[in-house]
Amino acid sequence: MRKRIVAVAVVILVILSFIAFIIYVKCDSPNLDPEGNYKIIAERELEKNKEKFLSIVFYLQDLPYDSILINEGIGKNKLNFYGSNNGQIGSTFEIYDKNALSDIYYIAIDCKYNVIDKENNVISFQRFSTLDAGKGIAYSIDGHIPDQNSIQFLTKIEQLSEEGWYYYESDFNEWNNRQDLLS
Repeated sequence: MRKRIVAVAVVILVILSFIAFIIYVKCDSPNLDPEGNYKIIAERELEKNKEKFLSIVFYLQDLPYDSILINEGIGKNKLNFYGSNNGQIGSTFEIYDKNALSDIYYIAIDCKYNVIDKENNVISFQRFSTLDAGKGIAYSIDGHIPDQNSIQFLTKIEQLSEEGWYYYESDFNEWNNRQDLLS
């Protein structure tokens, strides 16, 4: 009798796991592009969450730091970020603004933008990354096209449909090879 109950429980767990997987794939399918065109995904994400991205941009651009990096310490009640000025060694600070916290948490955790960075009047949101490369979207605060001074190891930059927004790719190995060719 116990073996039958265990067998039925295992079958039910397998079926529920399969159903959960199907639901996950169905819910995430708008973010999947069969040809791996990350720019299309970036356009969709920006269109879907434009207000939250702009909220983060407006919050970060008003902080008194030239460089801001948010990539760890994310929690619902507080958020740690690293800030520095004029190349001076920075410190870790906390964000207590509830609206900013909510929007940053949503973009970082729910939308999977694992790094949010402000550098030289460009705020970038990195979504796809490997050890040496990253892809995401960036907003230019002052209207200039983001460059190497704004996004480290930048290898590709393309204007998105929204003014001031760009799709970017950074790749240390590709960037390094280009530098070798220039020398």
